[in-house]
Amino acid sequence: MSSKVARYISYLLFRLLLPVVLLAGCALRYNLVSFLYLLFLLGLPLIPAPSALTVRGITGVYLILLIVLGGLATLAHAIFHIVLAAIPEPYGYSFSNCSSNEKIARLIAVERLDGVPFIHILRLVVLDVVVLAVAILVFIVCYKVFNPSRDTLSSEDVPSLQSVTRRRRASRLHNFLLFVGKFIDVLFLAACGIIVPSLASAAYFLSFLYIATWWSLYRGLGKKFSIFRICVLIWSGLHLLFLHLYQMQLFQEDWFPSRTSLWARILGLTAVIKTDCGKPWSVEFHEPSNWPLFVNPPLLLALYISVATETRYWRNSKREDVVDAETSSPKKKRRRNPKPSEREVKGGNSLVNAGENQSYETFSEEPARQRNKDDSPTMLDSDEEDGGSTRSKPKKTKPHVKRSPVVSLFVYIMKQSYVLSLIAMMAWSITYHSWLTFVLLLAACFIWMVPQSRKACLVCSPAVVLYGEVLLIIQFVYGMNLKELPEESSGIKLDEIGLKKFKYPCLQLALQILFTSMFWLTMRQFIRERKLSGSSDNSQVPMETLSSEGVSPGSWFKGWIRLREMSDGEEDVWDITQSPKYIPSLDEVDGYDGQTVKRIGHSEAVRTIGVYVWNLLSKYWIFVCTGMMLLISIQEVVVYRIIYLILFLLFMLTFQMSYTLWRASMYVFWWVIIIYSMGILIILYTYQFQDFPSYWQNNTGLSDEILSDIGLEQFNTATLFVKLLTPTSFLILIILQVHYFHATFLRLSDIKHVKNEDKKEDQPATNTMTDTAGETTDSEPPIIKKGLRKKVKLYILTVWHKCSEVWAEVSTVLWRVLEVHFVKVVLFTIFMVCVSELSAIGGVFVIILGVFMPITRGWTVMLHVCRIWVSIAMVAKMIYQLSIIDKEYWNSNCTITNAGVNSSTTPAPVTNITNLTDLLPAETVINPFGNGTVNNAKWVGLDKEGVLSYYLRVSTRDDTYCYLIN
Repeated sequence: MSSKVARYISYLLFRLLLPVVLLAGCALRYNLVSFLYLLFLLGLPLIPAPSALTVRGITGVYLILLIVLGGLATLAHAIFHIVLAAIPEPYGYSFSNCSSNEKIARLIAVERLDGVPFIHILRLVVLDVVVLAVAILVFIVCYKVFNPSRDTLSSEDVPSLQSVTRRRRASRLHNFLLFVGKFIDVLFLAACGIIVPSLASAAYFLSFLYIATWWSLYRGLGKKFSIFRICVLIWSGLHLLFLHLYQMQLFQEDWFPSRTSLWARILGLTAVIKTDCGKPWSVEFHEPSNWPLFVNPPLLLALYISVATETRYWRNSKREDVVDAETSSPKKKRRRNPKPSEREVKGGNSLVNAGENQSYETFSEEPARQRNKDDSPTMLDSDEEDGGSTRSKPKKTKPHVKRSPVVSLFVYIMKQSYVLSLIAMMAWSITYHSWLTFVLLLAACFIWMVPQSRKACLVCSPAVVLYGEVLLIIQFVYGMNLKELPEESSGIKLDEIGLKKFKYPCLQLALQILFTSMFWLTMRQFIRERKLSGSSDNSQVPMETLSSEGVSPGSWFKGWIRLREMSDGEEDVWDITQSPKYIPSLDEVDGYDGQTVKRIGHSEAVRTIGVYVWNLLSKYWIFVCTGMMLLISIQEVVVYRIIYLILFLLFMLTFQMSYTLWRASMYVFWWVIIIYSMGILIILYTYQFQDFPSYWQNNTGLSDEILSDIGLEQFNTATLFVKLLTPTSFLILIILQVHYFHATFLRLSDIKHVKNEDKKEDQPATNTMTDTAGETTDSEPPIIKKGLRKKVKLYILTVWHKCSEVWAEVSTVLWRVLEVHFVKVVLFTIFMVCVSELSAIGGVFVIILGVFMPITRGWTVMLHVCRIWVSIAMVAKMIYQLSIIDKEYWNSNCTITNAGVNSSTTPAPVTNITNLTDLLPAETVINPFGNGTVNNAKWVGLDKEGVLSYYLRVSTRDDTYCYLIN
């Protein structure tokens, strides 16, 4: 076995097998020995990995102490049971269940084994033997591999610390792991803070809020985060130790005799393990269904391991920095420049206004002025950020540099983060119905209505962040296990205000933190743009490290972690905080200027795909909006949904009657829909509060039946979310159409634009290509010597263009076929409507077809008339479903006497017609519908149905076909 493989095996034994065994030793039983195993487990992430230096140092001492502990525990078991078997008294006579002696013995990890199942014997006794064996195995392997008895250490055992440091700093994987490590630390902080709300977990929760708020203020954590990690390390370790001690029977009885005592609930001391005096060796639980209590310790342990690992790396890097500084010559000493992680260009106008009514292309349309810049801290800046920096000029300039695709996409998302914030505000308000969240709904609606909604949202972002964090703290307090918190005050239900208790508050807090994260993103963007607009010159605040290299897993994240490239004996640091000889403009960097980057670049590819997707959404998003409007209007019969149907039909009729008027009135129409939807949403939202139904009845004089027909009724919690989700999601769709896709849709739907596109398609294509110098070449593509990645990308783009051309030709043919034959489909559908629904409404279709079918030139008029008639029929059928429509009004008495005369005064009894024919004379006239009351509304084509969508299926289908024909 080679030495490298042996080192890997020793590392895996120390970092993987040993922690698993220690975790089993402290989690499967609860006594003082398992408590000591937990101490060793908590110390393991801080212990350096085995090496020739550490095996004869702290790592070797750690393993020796663990061997001693395992040996003493195993020896104690043997001595205890030998003594019990040797004394003249019966086995275990002095250690009866739950006696003082038995409690003390069980506390020090020894207990009787009579009547104990074999599986529990393995858990109580054999586990110590396993810990001892594994500790001895790890120690022997490490001792044999690294052989610390040698007087001198070879170069293989102790490589040059300077070379190790340089390799580590040059490692993209190492920098990426540092980024992920800090992100995971913050994530575990949030999870540990909300899983079981208490005073102990409040430290994690408040720390998370502080870090997130600090990041949203466009600040970096820097060196202070390392000190903070040490505090979290100590607190989480103590938290785990106290939780472990509280699972022991002796501590549960002595510390807080009642498991539900006030102080135990406030401090978060949750007793999961229950001791049964009938069988004290068994494992039972107090609340088996309360899963957050079981998830809490693993989360705390994960947080501790993550923070401890980060702390060990930080400590080692500091030590290696000192060694590197001492061994490096002054001329080659590395200078500490806080490298930029974000890049942006400040234009002449304030960037707070940037992004209003933007399309995908807008994030590339920025001024190309660049000067000396400030640093742009991220949440995960390196630990040297707070230190001083000196500036040096780079030795190389790198033209044609661009953003990586992921960073380009993230920059655009950050600019449009205000949309995510507004959506989160509305989602928060409808998910948790209360007066406190109603403020978020009102604020979101108001910001959407402001002409410059992006600027307004950015300016309001600090207040929104503060308000969201206040709501989080309130929910955290009410999520604590405190029965003493009131639920009602002076007849007012506090849950309507927002002070509500949930069965599992961790789930609610997690969702609310997700909503608040959108607010933090927007606030960070606001502070950043404010910093740009406040600069005295048109300076650049970098958004990323510039590089001309290809896309790699490391370059995807180079906008957020600083990558330092080191060559043999020289540094090649690309730092735009210096004054380089050449810094490309933003458009040049992104490859959006169309001149600098001639070859296919990564950002150019992202832009091409983005523009295509954007045009696709702009072209078809209106179908999503109109389809959603139709879906809302036919869900159930209420007045406000009938108005939605009328607006939908008006929109479609205008489109068919006058295309120019339709395009001119579209913007006003969307805003009418937005205002109407906001009003409906606010009314429905407030009507769910306790006293609002009586307010409406007293102030309007309307009965419950009429209010229900309007759409005002109270729902339970599950139904309320669905009822509010539908108008809210529709409102968001319409707002996205207005703010993002409307302008592009008008440009794409312009007749002049379509004609120009047709002219371009009719022009003959030239089989020439343009090379990188701007000259034309033959149709033969040049042989480009590129890497495999770029060849694959070029091939994918070529296939994409070919597929696009084929799809364009196929879609054109399909549309031509539909234009020729779709009239036949519509006419056949109208005939089927008339046959399937025999009524006066269907009869009108028959008359219309009979008049216009022979006249080919009148088919357009026929379709317009059919469309108007279908619209009238749909609205009439909707209105007829309302409960305020009296069905009896349409009833008529259709009793027929033997003389064939209608009588409306003497109704005949309903008799079986089959038997009546045998009794009546031959000249008697019999009503084919039966003697009795007849509803004339059915003759017209109106009927009350339970499922409205099924009732309207024929009319809706016919209407759809009529609209598609043109």
